[in-house]
Amino acid sequence: MREEEELARDLYIDIYEAKGSRLNTFQNISVNAETKHAEAIRVLLERYDIDDPSTGVHNTYKDQELQDLYDQLFNIAIGSDDLAALRVGALVEETDIRDINSYKAMVSDEKQDIIDTYDNLLCGSRNHLRAFVSQIEGITGSSYVVQIPALYDEVQEILNTPRERCGRK
Repeated sequence: MREEEELARDLYIDIYEAKGSRLNTFQNISVNAETKHAEAIRVLLERYDIDDPSTGVHNTYKDQELQDLYDQLFNIAIGSDDLAALRVGALVEETDIRDINSYKAMVSDEKQDIIDTYDNLLCGSRNHLRAFVSQIEGITGSSYVVQIPALYDEVQEILNTPRERCGRK
């Protein structure tokens, strides 16, 4: 999860730098959320004395599958139009939602700090997905097509509910 959050942060920063201010959603999400999400996972790793898989190097990951995914998504995002870049962002958020739910399901009820962290990450991913989808629908003039079919119902529910405050009252 640590490297996945870093991948989202790095990818969004790199897309913003390649595409410019017309896609400032990427910068806003990377700076205001993904950096904090990666840090929240780092804190848990430290608390539970688990080695941090982070390389500490921008857009470089120990997990080869994540490295390949970063390279593939970056090439799609910058090698095409803004719509493709926004779809990459939405796919990253769908993937995060799927993976966080999977990891959260493995956590014992006694580890409330981990559950709370995952809940906060999920809230952020839902809001990020809403932001990307709003822009996609604004460009296409049609409803968003879910990219991970197994998440169809969950994504529809997310898109039909308002933005969340993620732990803030």
